Amino acid sequence: MKKSTTTKTVLCGFLILFLQALIYAQPSFPEPALEDDSGFELILDGKSPDGWREFVISENGRGRMVRSARYKYNLYKGGEPPEMLIDMKKDPGEMKNLATLDEYGDVIAAHCSMLYEWTKKVDDRIAIPYLILPENQYLNPN
Repeated sequence: MKKSTTTKTVLCGFLILFLQALIYAQPSFPEPALEDDSGFELILDGKSPDGWREFVISENGRGRMVRSARYKYNLYKGGEPPEMLIDMKKDPGEMKNLATLDEYGDVIAAHCSMLYEWTKKVDDRIAIPYLILPENQYLNPN
């Protein structure tokens, strides 16, 4: 028997054994905890629960990313251009950088502000040298 066939056979055997043990144990499961419109069902329906975050921040060695409901904004330490804005609804393949287009200035400013507030909140000193701040905002690196 080939190795891949043997592996599949063993895995199927374990799965059958697990299912038989589950049937034998006859566990009881609690009723779903999300019976109202405050959680997972809302998300599945494309809605947001109360108090749901407006954006998510991600970081790596090259920069920071802000992901809002519609846009993905990247700010890099280096490179040209240092910013990237993608409309995830219109361009899920991330092929067109909108950061160079003037008509997206307000969207970029909003995402810079989100990144700025997050940077202050978590004291992200690595991002300070390349952070693009909203007008009249300053970070104290000390």
